[in-house]
Amino acid sequence: MEFPDAQWHEFVRYIDHENLLVLQDYKRDQVERRLKGFLLREGYADLPGLIEAMRHQPGLAARLKNFLTVHVSEFFRDPPYWQRLATALHDRGFTHGRAWSAGCSWGAEPASFWLMERSHAHQWEIWATDTDVMTLEQAKLLRFPKESLTPLLDPYREWWHPDGEDTFSLVQEAHRDIHWAHHDLLTDKGYPQSFELVMSRYVMIYFSQEARRRVLENLVSSLKMGGLLFIGATETLLDAQAYGLVAIGPALFQRVM
Repeated sequence: MEFPDAQWHEFVRYIDHENLLVLQDYKRDQVERRLKGFLLREGYADLPGLIEAMRHQPGLAARLKNFLTVHVSEFFRDPPYWQRLATALHDRGFTHGRAWSAGCSWGAEPASFWLMERSHAHQWEIWATDTDVMTLEQAKLLRFPKESLTPLLDPYREWWHPDGEDTFSLVQEAHRDIHWAHHDLLTDKGYPQSFELVMSRYVMIYFSQEARRRVLENLVSSLKMGGLLFIGATETLLDAQAYGLVAIGPALFQRVM
């Protein structure tokens, strides 16, 4: 069930006034679904109760922003798509260059790319960005919970090591190649440039149609001509040509204009 319109609009006004998020750029149904989970977790019955609590608990607002914006990430999510990416890079002679993981969450995506390319002795400068500072600080460690250790990582055993019973880490070499920065795809006007590869997987699914259009235009402008855009397996880009892209495989596009 949706929140009553009056409660929803009051909540949007409060969030906008406090400069927490630009909720108009997100799909309402996606935000509502996550909000319901947050209310249940924190023990609030409705949006007015949450707003009142945030007025007196600054830490609650920070937890809400983190809960709404941090997306799920995992090593080699959708393995066949990663295999197609590796093939596309190889076929185009991309053995080195610059790659950007836009919306990197806790770091599994840039780590996956580093492992995949390092196993072929390919050298990349990888940039990983996210909106949440606390998540980035954790990601920088390149230390991951044992729950994320799957058989997909077995071929890369040379480049990670267990820290103990609960975590494992990538080797020091990965810290040299992966660079971290705060960046908000929705509000930052400046996007980094000149990449052979941009990865933005399962990030834009939360955005409104207009916000998605704006972000896509900026992501494509960050690519070098001939560079590749890698999105999530369940994401669609039927109007790729309008952005100067051509599909070269499922969830994989090349900049041609």
